[in-house]
Parts: sequence; structure tokens; C-alpha cells
Amino acid sequence: MGRLRPELRNDMRSFAFRGYVIFFRYIDDVFEVVNVLEGHRDFDAHFHEDK
Repeated sequence: MGRLRPELRNDMRSFAFRGYVIFFRYIDDVFEVVNVLEGHRDFDAHFHEDK
């Protein structure tokens, strides 16, 4: 489920819901929500701002 987002992180997936994008990943059998951002945000800048 969700769109693979390797440009953000290797294990990242996303799913759009209403005006938001939910970023998540699976770690073994665990579903982890990484972040929920408004759809107009610059996702690449958000995930790479610490570099």
C-alpha cells in the first residue's frame, strides 16, 4: 500500500488523504507513521533539511 518514495528515503512510502500526505514505512511487521504533511509542502526539503 502507498507509493514508494526512494527519493526521500529507501524504505519510505506515502499515501495522499484529503489535503495531506502521510509518510510511513514498514519495519519488519511494524507500521510506522513517519510524518503527516500538508500536500502543498516541499517534501524533499522537509526530509533533507538536516543535511
